[in-house]
Amino acid sequence: MLNFKKRKHDKILNLRKKVIIIAEIGLNHNGSFKLAKKSMIKAFEAGADLVKFQNFKTEDFLKDKKIKWKDGSRKKSLFDICKKNEFKDEWLDRLIKIAKKRGKNVFSTPTSITTTNNLLKRKISIVKNGSDYLTNLPLLRYFSNKFKTIILSTGMADEQQITDALNVLKKGKASVILLHCTSIYPTPDSLASLNRISSLKEKFGLDVGFSDHTNGWLAACISVAKGARVIEKHFTLNKKMKGPDHWFSVDTREFREYVKNIRLTEKMLGNKTILPSSAELKNRNSMQVSMIFGQNVKRNNKIKYKYFEILKSNKKSLTYSQIKEIIGKKLKFNKKIGDVINLKDVK
Repeated sequence: MLNFKKRKHDKILNLRKKVIIIAEIGLNHNGSFKLAKKSMIKAFEAGADLVKFQNFKTEDFLKDKKIKWKDGSRKKSLFDICKKNEFKDEWLDRLIKIAKKRGKNVFSTPTSITTTNNLLKRKISIVKNGSDYLTNLPLLRYFSNKFKTIILSTGMADEQQITDALNVLKKGKASVILLHCTSIYPTPDSLASLNRISSLKEKFGLDVGFSDHTNGWLAACISVAKGARVIEKHFTLNKKMKGPDHWFSVDTREFREYVKNIRLTEKMLGNKTILPSSAELKNRNSMQVSMIFGQNVKRNNKIKYKYFEILKSNKKSLTYSQIKEIIGKKLKFNKKIGDVINLKDVK
């Protein structure tokens, strides 16, 4: 277990207050500022806490133009797909300004020192590292001294690869959130591997989350129950748009439902205290059995177990485990069948 406990997350990420839900627009702007802007606004209106883009330069990670990737119903050159869908640096200032007016924030996934610096000069203090870049340890080292919080996705990674990345990050200053992820699009239910969320938390002692590529909202809700405090989901305005990621992303209506169910899950989980709710306490007197007089007993008699039956009542009375405190003490008042017993009734 690596010690990041003294490092605090960016104030935007108040994980103790609520689960942070990220709308990943990624490539779904299709190279258009207008679409990027509209997608961001719609994601915020649907309940996103943060919106994320990917401000990569294709040449940072890809040279081979023969590698193919699904783009709609056809496979095309991954290089061409990425190049067509690059995020333009000049968009960032305008998008940040629009988000700020709504009391919201945007951040991104860079792929080089240059694209990282493009975020830093805008004072963006959170960064997401994609699963494909977990093994880019030099870039992670740079992140660790520049950002307040690093959200580290762990799709395709084994324990050693995650450990290697964290060993680099612990030498810097940034806090770290680990995201469980299955890098299959969409992820079949049988491969969601949500128990891995608990394993990541137990093994590394860090806050955890879920980069969700499954269909629907169920996996996200289960992940929250497993301890996920950050949820990321691909977002699009229209699943039928041309582009590599639209088809497996959620649209505005689906995202609104997604957020609603996550918030409902949070409410249903409640807190970790082993105490009845205030609403339950109102029912306890009438629903929980307690000690009720089964015979008439006169004042000054010493309390004995044989005087009582264990019954329901509509009034507060001592339970079997509580009554031992008054066994042998004298009654202050006469009691009749059906009466309750409390501490104030004894001398």
